[in-house]
Amino acid sequence: MNKRSTIKPLYYITTILIILTSACNPNQKVDNYLSQFKISSIPTATLTFDSLLATAMDIHVLDSMLMINEFRRSGHLVSFWDKHTAKLIKRKFPVGKGPGEFMPPLYFEYHKDTIGIYNRTDYKYRTYVFDSNLNPIKLTETAPFPSYPAWVKRISDTVFLGTQRISYLNTEQERPERLSLLNHTGQVLKGIKEDYPIIKTNIKINPRLQSLIFQGSRELNPDRTKLAIASVDLGSMEIFEVNNSSAHKSFEHMVDEEVHISKYSDNSTRYVKFSDEQVRGFADIFTTEDGIYLLYAGESAAMKVRKGYRFILFTDWNGRPIRGYELDRPVVCFTIDQPSNVFYGISYDFDQLITAQL
Repeated sequence: MNKRSTIKPLYYITTILIILTSACNPNQKVDNYLSQFKISSIPTATLTFDSLLATAMDIHVLDSMLMINEFRRSGHLVSFWDKHTAKLIKRKFPVGKGPGEFMPPLYFEYHKDTIGIYNRTDYKYRTYVFDSNLNPIKLTETAPFPSYPAWVKRISDTVFLGTQRISYLNTEQERPERLSLLNHTGQVLKGIKEDYPIIKTNIKINPRLQSLIFQGSRELNPDRTKLAIASVDLGSMEIFEVNNSSAHKSFEHMVDEEVHISKYSDNSTRYVKFSDEQVRGFADIFTTEDGIYLLYAGESAAMKVRKGYRFILFTDWNGRPIRGYELDRPVVCFTIDQPSNVFYGISYDFDQLITAQL
């Protein structure tokens, strides 16, 4: 064999090994994904909350205030803060079972000065407005929803979008409906059984475990015709077109199809524990008419390089990457004040308000 014929096979073997290594390397897949957004670093400012904040579930801008939904077993579930000083203004929605009290878990959405609350205790959806003293005034209340949805979003005054709770499936092989259209009287109008994104994993996945694996954030666009769903444990993002009579998936993307699970249970206590190699996905979503802002980690416990959810990625409603930002400190949830385009996030320790100009 001459020198040229020896070098050529070695070159091909080396090239193939490089390609295979890149394809299997989660760091490389994350870097390739982030490179599509042309990430720019932006400085942040911090303000320390002047009162104790519990685990923050989500955050919304109300004029000069921030409304934060907190997960509490006692006290109040909603707090209002001055967005310029991080000083507490008031707390509302007291925890309890009496008149005017609320039992968690509650799921909030804010749309055109109306707050919508889905209560998983009685499976009803209620809308409120606030008076000048920030007292909630109830506007509407639905009948209890059937199939005990895990979450509910309002599409219109009489039609709602939700998802079936996996704990109420009859068998482990029964396929849950990804989405259900519901009306205000408690009727199921239509069930939508869209597939989850395809994954490759080390265990056999049944439909109930699949629902757990893809848990995450979801948000409608301002005119309530599109829904974005992003997984907190995986790098998956999906977009659905929705209306009063139908819903269908128009886009999906997985940063990495390889899913690493170290432990799981499908008994009375259902859970999935991901391995340290699993790259974390999206912690929160904020939508506009133009597109979707996603709070992204892009790291695993084993990587220890990016230090939490610090990437803000923006796509259009076709899923195309538009731009991205890297914060100099991580946050757990966020909102954006429009049209000023000021970012507000809550720190990992729930003690600081993080702000930035996007």
